[in-house]
Amino acid sequence: MTSSNTELAAKERAAHDSGTHDANRHKLKRVFDHVYGCPNGLREQADFEALAERQMAGARVLEIGCGTGWNGPRFLNLGAASVDGVDVSQKLLDQAQRHANDRVSFFLHDIHEPFPGEYDLILGRAVLHHVNYRHVLRQLYDQTLRSGGAMMFMEPLGDGLLSRACWALGSSLHTPDECPFYADDIAWLKNAFPGFELIPYGYTSFAMCPLSAALFHTPDNPLMRACDRIDTWLSHHAPFLTTRFRSAIFVIRKPR
Repeated sequence: MTSSNTELAAKERAAHDSGTHDANRHKLKRVFDHVYGCPNGLREQADFEALAERQMAGARVLEIGCGTGWNGPRFLNLGAASVDGVDVSQKLLDQAQRHANDRVSFFLHDIHEPFPGEYDLILGRAVLHHVNYRHVLRQLYDQTLRSGGAMMFMEPLGDGLLSRACWALGSSLHTPDECPFYADDIAWLKNAFPGFELIPYGYTSFAMCPLSAALFHTPDNPLMRACDRIDTWLSHHAPFLTTRFRSAIFVIRKPR
């Protein structure tokens, strides 16, 4: 691993253990509730869960960025054979241990480093944009993902005007080296992994969330339901807008 990757991992560990950026995000909780809790945001979560569940039966699962570990037992209930959860924060892993058993394990690991085993399903939510993702994905695909397996990640996109503004002005809301995925990043992913699939979410929904937060008490309201219908249509019929959505699910499958 290069020294830059070592420094990157150290910065991320310090930022997550301090909790500073989470505290800053909490100050804007109402707006964030309308971003992630709106119908289109909930659709993204549900679609991610459904995609993962289809690969779960009998799978050895690796969850990257497992946090407090609550997914481990749930994955077993969905049919996983075993679950390993890794995180860069020992503080979070200490809490995760309460979910550990003979089929669920948690350990500290910098994902720039190789993993000791192989897995059928590798999952992560908002982790790749914290790391040297090209190195990480290439290594995971070549050394860690079994033939016939899949990797699934949920990550922020950065080409939209509102996304660019948020990332430029909201440095206190992010850890030091976070960077969303831009068109060049998506082009690399498509070239590196034939069959790479991107499913985008949050075009009009993201643009309207401040207005929604100002006008409505809950994010499930007529405005955001209309935005969800528009976003769902755009995601299927306007591929030129793909990287201008707020976020996306990435799916990488490894042939047998």
